[in-house]
Order: sequence, then C-alpha cells, then structure tokens
Amino acid sequence: MTTRKLFKLPVAMLCCAFAVSLTSCEEDGENITKLSFNPSSPTVEVGGTTKVIVSGGKSPYIVTTADSSIGTATTDADTIFVTGVKAGVVVMTAADGYKHIGTLVVTVE
Repeated sequence: MTTRKLFKLPVAMLCCAFAVSLTSCEEDGENITKLSFNPSSPTVEVGGTTKVIVSGGKSPYIVTTADSSIGTATTDADTIFVTGVKAGVVVMTAADGYKHIGTLVVTVE
C-alpha cells in the first residue's frame, strides 16, 4: 500500500507538469490564458469539503478530476467545492468557455 502512495505523488506531479506545459501553448496565434486558484494547493479531509476561488476566467467553469475515487468537485459561479473521498493526491482541471484552463493539485488527508 505504501508503494501505491509513493507512486501516486510522482504521477500527479507529472500530470500537473504536463498540464502546465499545455497551458503555455499557443492556439491560432493567441496565448491561452491560465486560470488561478486560491488556495493554489488545497488540502481537504476525507468526507470534508473545501472552497477554492477561481480567477483569470469567466464563469461558468467546468472541473474534471483525474481520479474521482480520491476527490470530486462541483462549481458555483467562481467557486469550486472540492470534496475528499479517500486519502491521496488528485489533479483537477478547470476550464471556462473561452478555453482558459488551469490545474489544481488537491491533497486528501
């Protein structure tokens, strides 16, 4: 089980690095704007929910999670509500209708 935990962190970091490299790409000659989050690296307890404020885009936002068995997310205007499902690290990606994107690394304890 410890090996699985040690494997998930590097995978999450790699996913985050890949997503950041995608956000720096250009599309049709225009830079894609990156969303920012407050807090930038939230921690939530299993069964708990925390709020993350999104800036740099326009609501409504769509949030996807790399592993919904660790954490899930819902949105309301410029707020993402992250819920911890089980302990681990999960990468979430948010986007608005203008292709502004950002990644959020969430730790569930």
